[in-house]
Amino acid sequence: MSDQESTGTRKKGSFVPTLVGGTGIFVLGYLFGSASHETPPERTTASAGADKLADVSTPQRPKATLLDIKGSGSKTTESFTASGDWDLTYTYDCTGFGDRGNFIVAVRNADGSISENQGINELGKSGSDTEHYHSPGIMFLQVNSTCDWLITVTDR
Repeated sequence: MSDQESTGTRKKGSFVPTLVGGTGIFVLGYLFGSASHETPPERTTASAGADKLADVSTPQRPKATLLDIKGSGSKTTESFTASGDWDLTYTYDCTGFGDRGNFIVAVRNADGSISENQGINELGKSGSDTEHYHSPGIMFLQVNSTCDWLITVTDR
């Protein structure tokens, strides 16, 4: 053993471990080796937390049903009041008619004038869809069809 190793001193610019032989290497290897094999903590993103916060702070308002009617042939519905944007969901089935049929729905204002909300005009054996409207007011529907149909109007 040299004087340098026994006293624990070292010359400038040289490296001599102060820990004894293999024990020092083992300890350093353990510390560095275990750090590289640790399982990283589960990460959460800021956007995931923001989504949860948004769900809590802005609850979805349930859609209010303004009109729910089914029929066959032509009919004028009761009036309904849309306070803002609204949806008209419809289904028609003309298979009982024997072939393709017409399904027409006109949206009318309370005074009977034609609404700026466009109606529906379908020709087929059957179909369904949802139309989105943006003009509020008191309205009613005029259905003209040879088919069986179902109409639901909801506030958005």
